Amino acid sequence: ANLAAASLLGLSRGALTMQPISGVVFTADQDVYYLCRKQLFDSGEAQACELRMVKSDGTPFWVQLAVTIARGAEGAEGAEAAAVMRVVLNDINERKLMEAAMRASEERYRAMVEGSPEAITVQRAGNIIYANAAALKLFGTTHAHHLTGKPVLDRVHPDFHPLVHTRMKALTSDKVAAPMAGIVMLRLDGTPIEVEVQSIRTVFNGVPVIQSTLHDVTERVRLGRLLQARNGELEIARSAADQANAAKSEFLSRMSHELRTPLSTMLGFAQLMDSGTPAPSPSQKRSIDQILQAGWYLLELINEVLDLALVESGKLALALEPVRLAEILIECHSMVETQAQKRTIDLSFPPTTLAHFVQADRTRIKQVLINLLSNAIKYNKQGGTVVVDCVVTDPEHLRIAVRDTGAGLTPDQLAQLFQPFNRLGQQANATEGTGIGLVLSKRLVEAMGGLIGVESRPGKGSVFWIDLNRAAQPHASAVTSGPMASDRAATKSGLP
Repeated sequence: ANLAAASLLGLSRGALTMQPISGVVFTADQDVYYLCRKQLFDSGEAQACELRMVKSDGTPFWVQLAVTIARGAEGAEGAEAAAVMRVVLNDINERKLMEAAMRASEERYRAMVEGSPEAITVQRAGNIIYANAAALKLFGTTHAHHLTGKPVLDRVHPDFHPLVHTRMKALTSDKVAAPMAGIVMLRLDGTPIEVEVQSIRTVFNGVPVIQSTLHDVTERVRLGRLLQARNGELEIARSAADQANAAKSEFLSRMSHELRTPLSTMLGFAQLMDSGTPAPSPSQKRSIDQILQAGWYLLELINEVLDLALVESGKLALALEPVRLAEILIECHSMVETQAQKRTIDLSFPPTTLAHFVQADRTRIKQVLINLLSNAIKYNKQGGTVVVDCVVTDPEHLRIAVRDTGAGLTPDQLAQLFQPFNRLGQQANATEGTGIGLVLSKRLVEAMGGLIGVESRPGKGSVFWIDLNRAAQPHASAVTSGPMASDRAATKSGLP
């Protein structure tokens, strides 16, 4: 035993001399050693094997054992020479440990892949060499041999062959991973399936391979296409609805103009009859008053329909400017005061010193407030109250609230409140109304960049509110008082 052998085994050269080699061979590998020695003497040719030997402290380690028959020192031949065997030991412990670690890693990898819910295939040189259970299910089989050993392109729709070929070429050259891509693959029965595939370059059974993870998105793609088709149908329907709405608005606008001309003539002659000489008799006076009352009501309805048509068609011109809220409220107070007095309704408005400015169209914001105030008076109880509050809700917005002590609204009525011509059953009583006022008010407020809403409970009254954008106070020269009167359409209300 030379020094290297003694050092390898952790023994002195003297301790090895005259000792059987089997004494330092790991017990479990004894048969490997004896088989190798037998083959040497039976064939006379050099033999090699890998086994474990034991160091002096009992630690096993791997070696490659190479044995040959050596001649005697004096050139003896035959049986005497055959008794001499030369053994060369090569330490391969590190390699064996690495191989064991690799096998363990591959076993863990295989267990993980096999149990994965995602379909995973492994390919080499363009052929599938492994497919897990999820992949077999994806392609419609339970037998691995239906996939393994077959070209990858057999399972790819022909339209996607160039893409798959490019990805495989990139992964076998310089790329470590290929980005996720959507492709169409084929089941064994030829059925196409939409998949998202992500591929990486890795090692499988010690050789470089391409591992692909396949996620079936067939149903998602189908739903996406269905949604796209539905969106297309909805877009066509929306376009048709827009055209119908535009035609409706145009019709209403034209009809309103056509109706207003003869109605104005009728009202004019009725006024002439009312003020004519000689004065009409009491019977004639009652008839003329009925004509005027019905005429003014019809004119108000026509004006509101025309305004609504203009708003919905986008043709209503608004002049947005900083408007002093106190001036608007003073005008509104004076315009509804007579109406309130007739029903003994007590009106409460903020102080005239209110210094807030809002960004609005002066005429239209007054029209909206008159509508809300007229409603609060008409649908209030006899001798009730109407309170107007102004509150700064945040640095950019101000809320105007009109609170009444009327009968209030049910949740069902609130849900129908802003529907055109829906008077919520009020048409059954004697209270006048067109069913347009609230709808028009909502459109006008929104056109000025604001919001309108309501809070109500049966028996507790209602609070209608509008939120408007606050505005900075303009220069003194630019602050002018708005008109103190308004057209009849603004003073009358067509609310439910």
